[in-house]
Amino acid sequence: MANAYVHGYGIHEMVRLHDQAIALTQLLHSDTTYPEGATVLEAACGIGAQTVTLARRSPKAAITSIDSQKYRWLKRGRQLVRRA
Repeated sequence: MANAYVHGYGIHEMVRLHDQAIALTQLLHSDTTYPEGATVLEAACGIGAQTVTLARRSPKAAITSIDSQKYRWLKRGRQLVRRA
């Protein structure tokens, strides 16, 4: 149980986390920008929903997002981002 992911793994939870990230964008990232050429590591990114905001606000920065628990979530998260 120590390795259980608190949010669960289902598609509904993934969509909920994505929607939550969108709703919190202004609060969390109102002034977040990285300069051209910056290298940013986003650790424990979950489905990568916050990554979308970071990338949109800093298109010339290199952003790497990792999550040790669920690589498949990142893959699915990219699909959700493409639809957004």
